[in-house]
Amino acid sequence: MRTGFRLAAALALAVPLAACDSSVFMSNEDQLDAEIASDPGLAELYAALEEEFPEDYAALRQTLLDSMQTDRSGQSGYYGAQDFMLQFMTRNMHHFAAAPREDLFEVRAHSVRAMEMVASEGQGKCARYTMSGLAHDDFLSNRTEMQLSRLTVAQVRAMAAGRDNPVERGEATEADWDAYAVALQANGMTADEVDAFFYGGAPLLSLSEDAQCRLGRAIYGALEDLPDEASERLSAVILLPSA
Repeated sequence: MRTGFRLAAALALAVPLAACDSSVFMSNEDQLDAEIASDPGLAELYAALEEEFPEDYAALRQTLLDSMQTDRSGQSGYYGAQDFMLQFMTRNMHHFAAAPREDLFEVRAHSVRAMEMVASEGQGKCARYTMSGLAHDDFLSNRTEMQLSRLTVAQVRAMAAGRDNPVERGEATEADWDAYAVALQANGMTADEVDAFFYGGAPLLSLSEDAQCRLGRAIYGALEDLPDEASERLSAVILLPSA
């Protein structure tokens, strides 16, 4: 099963680089800065990247500037940023797994909030967010876009914390997974759905959008219902950003 949180970064980086009248009088760098500054969530994300991963930030910025030279529609910039961010997540996910508890729980809280906010936007979007990630053309409210950006910021900072202050917590135990299975059912999943989630998600693809959305909410919500130690070990696995 591929959960939608891992695409939040790519979606948040969809910088609108379309040409406008004022851009004629601006350098590409100034225009890029103006576009980022105009979106609070995007500005917060870029600031976190610049602070925690300055070399990656510089490379991402250059990717966007290069795209502005050849494509004023913004399409190549979007896909270039998307590919870059997915590679960034892949390179650093081992740092996420070693992040301190407070950083993991920050991501957990933002994941639960993001899931609830996407669910409020419609069952179709909620189902896609759960199963494969939101589509490029999925329209979201500014509040939900902001929450997705905040989730990505939390992921980035957790990676940096795991890199700088790694925690050796060990793998999730069988007791942890058993407790999570119970919590998933308490949060609305059936026993068959839990089995499919644990052992192979193919049966979940045939569920209705409403059911897929329900599963997404349970997956995140159940983590908050566990004892801290179990939730910490499982969060390092279940909330792991991946490509």
